Amino acid sequence: MFVCCASEGFGQVETVSHNFLGGKNGSQPMAPVTVLGDHVGGTTYNGGESFVGKVFKLTPETGQPEWTFRRLFSFTGTTTGVIPMGAVIASKNGVLYGTAIESTPNNGCGVVYELVPPSGGQTTWTENIIYQFTCLGDGMRPIGRLAKDGKGALYGVTKFGGGASGCGTVFKLIPPSSGQTNWSFATIYTFAGGTADGCTPNGDLLYDSVSKMIFGTTISGGLRGLGTVYGLTPTGPLSYTKTGIHDFEGDANDAHDGALPNGGLVGGAGDLWGTTYSGGASNNCCGIVFQLVQEISGDPNYTLIVQHQFTGGQDGATPMAGLYEDASRRVWGTTYKGGPVQRGAISELFSSFIPTRYESVYTTTRFLTPSTVARRMAPFRARL
Repeated sequence: MFVCCASEGFGQVETVSHNFLGGKNGSQPMAPVTVLGDHVGGTTYNGGESFVGKVFKLTPETGQPEWTFRRLFSFTGTTTGVIPMGAVIASKNGVLYGTAIESTPNNGCGVVYELVPPSGGQTTWTENIIYQFTCLGDGMRPIGRLAKDGKGALYGVTKFGGGASGCGTVFKLIPPSSGQTNWSFATIYTFAGGTADGCTPNGDLLYDSVSKMIFGTTISGGLRGLGTVYGLTPTGPLSYTKTGIHDFEGDANDAHDGALPNGGLVGGAGDLWGTTYSGGASNNCCGIVFQLVQEISGDPNYTLIVQHQFTGGQDGATPMAGLYEDASRRVWGTTYKGGPVQRGAISELFSSFIPTRYESVYTTTRFLTPSTVARRMAPFRARL
């Protein structure tokens, strides 16, 4: 894991906070880390005691480039989930929640888990499986970071299953009431695929605390089969109405609105930001950063604005992960490819992309020094 990236100018200056060594140390972190107070928490896709993933935390040490690494939990592959591919989230009492895409003994359908911190002088975190998927109507392979509302309910997606199309689901988990131990599970939307609906949700969900709506993306389905943005409006405790916000068209009809939104969204109702892995005007190759604006509050119609078109050069290419909105409402992100050395880019924001919400896009490259990133990470906190 790295803290940041580059010095002022174009020369890369990366500070490595931790090198994953494989084995019990873990390997292949696929999800972003979550800022948890003075440290960060994350997951690895592989490694750990049973080589099926682990949850870790990293704590910075004054004057030291290497952060202190600590294993919080290793998945076993027997009674726990395996292969966590989503980031963890935290509650006010320090409990962590996450998903694992496979599990035993139910043929690898996946789980939602919680990790309870040690108490009373103990050192071991305790895992509780709060839901185990069955690969039936509830879907399979939960993926991405969970979203949480003000009452503690969790929202997530399954990448596959759920119905005849196998296009995935959106689910809700309601915490147990006083004196109870079991969470209540409900599938609140099942994707149908085809031209009329999305298929294969792959990014983190966004919960808007004002409108109580849930927003997300699918990497396929829709009018051109190139992915969608959707919203779910609550009509009852467990009932939601789905609204199609945008179907990506790629280069069809000279739309150049991108294709394959692999990450989630940031922002809120009426003003959504995201990325597409591909598409755009630069030979339809490198992806975009988009903004979806609702001109009139409550109007279901959104207008898509291409806020940045990646060229595959200094500014990066193919953003795979979602964006991050900080406490100052700046949008951050990374690209999988491109950058000064053609190995991806990270900065404020997207190498030469520095948008500020509701303002024009700047075109001046502004890389961040490690000390600048450390300072600006200070106000970032896990959203509770």
